[in-house]
Amino acid sequence: MIRTRALAASLIAALSLPVAALAATPAPSGPTMGYYNPPKLLKRGTNTSPIAGQGSVVLKVLVNKDGTFKVQGILKSTNHGNDQAALEIARSSTYKAATKGGKPQLAFYDFTLNFNAGGSASTMGDQSELGRLERMLHAGNFSGAQSGLNDYLKQHADEPRASLDLGLADSFLYDYEGAATAFDKAGTIPQNYRSVAGKSYAEAAILLAKAKKNDAAVAAGRHGVDLAPGFGTYNALGFSEYGAGQFAIAAVDLEKARTLAVSEGISAQQRALVDANLMSAYVSAGNLDMAQKIADEAKTLDPTVSKNLDLSFANYYGNQARDKINAKLYTDAAALFEKGAAAAPSQAALLYAQAARAYLLDPHPDNVKAKADADKAIALDPDSAVGYYAAGIALANTNKTKDALGYLQKADDAAKKAGDAGLVAAIENSIKRLSGTK
Repeated sequence: MIRTRALAASLIAALSLPVAALAATPAPSGPTMGYYNPPKLLKRGTNTSPIAGQGSVVLKVLVNKDGTFKVQGILKSTNHGNDQAALEIARSSTYKAATKGGKPQLAFYDFTLNFNAGGSASTMGDQSELGRLERMLHAGNFSGAQSGLNDYLKQHADEPRASLDLGLADSFLYDYEGAATAFDKAGTIPQNYRSVAGKSYAEAAILLAKAKKNDAAVAAGRHGVDLAPGFGTYNALGFSEYGAGQFAIAAVDLEKARTLAVSEGISAQQRALVDANLMSAYVSAGNLDMAQKIADEAKTLDPTVSKNLDLSFANYYGNQARDKINAKLYTDAAALFEKGAAAAPSQAALLYAQAARAYLLDPHPDNVKAKADADKAIALDPDSAVGYYAAGIALANTNKTKDALGYLQKADDAAKKAGDAGLVAAIENSIKRLSGTK
């Protein structure tokens, strides 16, 4: 009886990340898409109350989406004798609503009035260096604002407002890791900037996860969800958690992304990719029933993801089988490869060939089962060198020398075609031993 342990076909490598990572939100088509523009004063009103003298008054005005408004009150006054005149001017002024991505937004406008001793009033914008940089940012000069803000922060490292501005500039220049770092230093993110900051954290999380900076990726992902919970941010967080080996937690957050994808009108193709990530998390967590359910849904949404889904199942069963082989439990390993073949049709040829190999590695090889699995591998893949090799060894072990040599020759041809020098050497060694030339 001839047996060999030289069958050369590597076990399937484990996935280090899920099948695919979506961008946290669809990428903007230009640098200003989605940008926030604050409310503006269109026409300053008038006052009937007298002006008491020099001083400044800052008022808070809530501007509605349609341009209507309500003066909320006075934020700051250096001369309260001017307060009534300031209120009258604010109440008789007209305003332009804030916009985000071209859509009107509800927002507050801080209206600053400067009064002089001669009894007149003027509006005054922020004339500071930071104010100049912010006007540059609002005008869409993101590169100029970014450069200026970096210089400004060298002298004012603890200025949260400048860090917030830098985060915005970085975000609209697609420097998401830089944006996340800047937002970390900005303190509390204002409500009207939370979606921008949330997207930046989510995109940074994906980049960090791909770079295997897992702790930083998960932290960024959580910031993204805290600021702007939605499909994109939960997907990024789940992706990061998967990369960190937190499979059960990743499944929870990817389930949230999956649910939100429906309510947010996400495309079937993107939903299928999230399902693929979610299925990978369930597989890695050992929840194969849920993994199969999600895989079936993903294939319905987008059949082109089938191969990637199969790879997740193949990796799972392949790694389980590898552990059995290392423990010399070859029959158990073969059974796991067979389960993998049933769960992952596109990978079945490789898995059946590996199952045949495992049967032959046993001290008491099951040649019948090895030959049956080898035949399945060959039927699915006529170029399965390992399948032909396993079939040849199984036949040789049962003294069917002529048939064995036929299979081994096909194995040799297939291995040479695949460029597998190690397998070629093992096959040709077996041929020599079987034909009596060695």
